[in-house]
Amino acid sequence: VSQSRYLPIKAKLAVETKLAPRLLANELQGTVHKKRHKVGEMIDYYLNYCQKTKSPRTYRQDKLFITKKFREYFKPDRDIATITKAEIKTYLLSMNLSPQSIFNHYSTVRAFFNFLKNDETLNIHSNPCEKLDKFLPKIGSEIVKYHEQEEIDQILELAKSIDFELYRIFLLMRYTGIRIEEARSLKPDNFDWQKKILRIKKRKDIGFNIKSHRERDIPFSSKLIALFTPTINPDHEFIFTRKDGKRWETDPTKNLKALS
Repeated sequence: VSQSRYLPIKAKLAVETKLAPRLLANELQGTVHKKRHKVGEMIDYYLNYCQKTKSPRTYRQDKLFITKKFREYFKPDRDIATITKAEIKTYLLSMNLSPQSIFNHYSTVRAFFNFLKNDETLNIHSNPCEKLDKFLPKIGSEIVKYHEQEEIDQILELAKSIDFELYRIFLLMRYTGIRIEEARSLKPDNFDWQKKILRIKKRKDIGFNIKSHRERDIPFSSKLIALFTPTINPDHEFIFTRKDGKRWETDPTKNLKALS
C-alpha cells in the first residue's frame, strides 16, 4: 500500500499534483519546526523600519524604550513568541515612572508587537499587549491650556527675531494646527491656494509618514494667504528651507526655551 494513502488529504494533493511548494507538504506531514525569533533580532528589525518611516523624534523615543529597557528586561536571545501578557504587565508596572510615561512606553511596546504580528513572514500570531491598558495606572485628567491671542503675537514676534524660518513654521501652525514634522515635510504641491486647502500627505522620498497614517485636508483662511504666501520661495523644493535651499532640518522645539 502506498504511504501517500495515509497522508492528510491536502498534503497528498500537494505531493501528487506538485502544485504546492515542498514546504507545505512537509508542514502538513509534521516535519517543519517553527523558527525562533530572538528578541534582539526582532528589535533591530523593527527599529530599521521605524528609522525609515517615522519622524526622527519618534524614532529616538522608540529606540530608547525598546532598546535600552525592553531588550535588557527580556534578554536579546529569548524567543519573542514566548513572552506572555502577564510578563508584559509585570514589566510595565515595575517601572518607577509616572502613569503617562508608563502608558507611552506601553504604546511603543504594543506597536512593536503589532508590527511583528502583521509581518506574515515571521509567523507570529498574537500580541501580548492586547487589552493590557486597563491594568495600567490611570492617567489624571489635565485641563488643556491655550495661549491668548496677545501671547501668540508675542511668540511670533520673538520667533521672527531669532530665526525667520522658525517664525514661518509657527505662523503656519498657528493658522492650521499642523504638527512640526508635518510642517517640515511640506512642498508647494501640498497647497491648493484657490480652494484654500492644505493637504497633509506621506513623503516616501524623505521618509515622512503621517502620525495617524491618514492623509487629510485642512482649510485655511485668506488671512494666512496674505501673511504666508509672500514668504514662499518658488525656486525651493520645500516650503521651509535653509539658506542653501535644502529642507529645513532644525527642530523648532529646541528653540522654545529662547521664547520663554
